[in-house]
Amino acid sequence: MSGIDLIRDDNGNLIKVKINNTIASAEVYMYGATLTSWIVEGQERIFLSKKAILNGSKAIRGGIPIVFPQFNTKLTTDLPSHGFARISTWKWGGININTPDRKEVSFILTDKEINKKYLEIWPHQFKLVYTVLLDGKSLSTKIKIKNTGNEPWLFNTLLHTYFNVKDLTEAGVHGLKNYNYIDTSPEGNGEKKMEDRQKIVFQKEVDSIYYDVNQKSFKLQTGFKNDIIAEKCTLPDIVVWNPWIEKSKRMADFGEESYPNMFCFEVGSVYQPIELDVDAIYEGGQVLTVV
Repeated sequence: MSGIDLIRDDNGNLIKVKINNTIASAEVYMYGATLTSWIVEGQERIFLSKKAILNGSKAIRGGIPIVFPQFNTKLTTDLPSHGFARISTWKWGGININTPDRKEVSFILTDKEINKKYLEIWPHQFKLVYTVLLDGKSLSTKIKIKNTGNEPWLFNTLLHTYFNVKDLTEAGVHGLKNYNYIDTSPEGNGEKKMEDRQKIVFQKEVDSIYYDVNQKSFKLQTGFKNDIIAEKCTLPDIVVWNPWIEKSKRMADFGEESYPNMFCFEVGSVYQPIELDVDAIYEGGQVLTVV
């Protein structure tokens, strides 16, 4: 059955996977297992910078980068910011589901695929399985993390989703009122606050880490006709981000004109590190639905 295409380079190396169902499509690069496109009924819902570097020399700016084993430099400054999963080439895990409306594929990353210089800093054995499911107007992205070594280790993980925005003045995030967050924007200076807004808007740089969030479902307004409902699965924390004007100028692969066309709503476990025991499995993810 058609609908899942493996795109290879001239040497036969798998570069990306394209998925199509009856009304939607998605595209995932093997580098970082980064999803770079999700189109529903002709409308792109994921932001990818026009200056994004797609040759595997650095993390892809946009899409849904996978953060592991650390958020920012929370575990150590010796590892890359946001870890190495998003800057490693994953293995093809195969097709799990292939019906006209539902297409699911998987990607695998283990310690054997990681640059050895990173394992010298974070010397642990692991297996990540990332699944992408296109189901009608819904996109599900989930990660399974297993400790395959002989000792426990600490980690953070996050799905760093960039949403495409038509009009930032109409954009907003609903569902985080009364939750605590850390304001890590320059103006916030790392202060802990409680969210008192029904709708989080973007009128300046926003960089907020909401932690211990029990709410499961959130409404995302992006300025397009149809909103997106984001549901998080087991993950306790949410990051909301827009770099605004000054920070955009400092990101060469972003472009200072791009900030009005995106915001990030990121589900993960980043406030505290998680200890994963030997043979233990940690699972989390999100389901995004155009409504």
